[in-house]
Formats: sequence, structure tokens, C-alpha cells
Amino acid sequence: YTEEDLTDVKPVLDVVLSPGDILYMPRGWIHQACTLPDGQLKDGHSLHMTVSAMQQWAWVDLMEIVLPEALNAAAASDSSTALRDGLPIRFLEYMGAAHSNHIPDIIKRKADADESLDAEELRMHELQENFRNEAKSRIMRVAKEAMDLLDASCDQISKQFLSARQPPCLNEEETKLTSARR
Repeated sequence: YTEEDLTDVKPVLDVVLSPGDILYMPRGWIHQACTLPDGQLKDGHSLHMTVSAMQQWAWVDLMEIVLPEALNAAAASDSSTALRDGLPIRFLEYMGAAHSNHIPDIIKRKADADESLDAEELRMHELQENFRNEAKSRIMRVAKEAMDLLDASCDQISKQFLSARQPPCLNEEETKLTSARR
């Protein structure tokens, strides 16, 4: 978030913490810590530390592992070539942002006016629906693969989680500075 995003936001809590105090904030809460101005602190020093127990441990992190794997598995499948089929010729003539609201608006407007759609409008609507159904079918293939790979993906995120929490390896110079020197 930027300062602009927060200009009209009223704080839920505005407190001064004393030495030894801890403030828990649930994941995702926007917060800002600052040191009190000179003269308001007893010793003039302050420390703000954020500790996250959920760093890279969200659904999106799991999806970043499982979905690419599922897409690759579905595309490489011997039982179906559906994901490797070419896209329909001239599909951009009826799909995309330029066409996303066009047909439903026309259908609604004409229905309100008791008018029927002309052949071109009906054809475009049918092409859009067919494309969406084909896309949905392929997306569901990937989703099925994702479900089949879910346990392996959970193992992978667990491995990443644990390895990211290991202390870094020390180089030779750093090792000499430790109490064990080995």
C-alpha cells in the first residue's frame, strides 16, 4: 500500500507500546509503526519488528506450485491432445474485451424492446458460448490434474518452507568468526 491508499483510512487502533509490550495483528492488516518524537521516549530508542508465521504459506503459494505442474501434466498427457489443439481460426473476431459485453447487452436491449436478434448477433453469441465451453472443458482437465498432484504439491511447499527457514551456510571466513570455529 502507498500513503495515498491510506489518506482517508481511519486507524482501528492507535497506541503507544511500552517496553516489553507485544501487539499481535492478524495477517494482512495494514500497519505502520513509528518512533515517538524526541523527548517523549525515556531512553530515545525504539524497535519495531514484524514477525510473520505465514510468510509464503498462503493458498496462492500452493497454487503457484500445483497449477504449472498440472498444466504441464495435462498438456503432456497421452490420453488427450485437447490442450495442444490450435485455437479456433478468427476467434478474436468474437472473443476478448472488445466483445465481452457486446452480445449480452444487445440481447438484453432487444429483449426489453421485444425485438429479435438478427442472424449475425445470434451467430456471434453462439461462437462465444462455444468458445467458453471449450475453454471450460480444458480448464477442468487442468483442474483434475491439479487435484491429482495436490499431495505432491503439498510435499513441495513443505520442503520449500523448511529449507527457507534453515540458517544460511557460512563461508570459511564466517566460520572462523564463530565460537565453534568449524
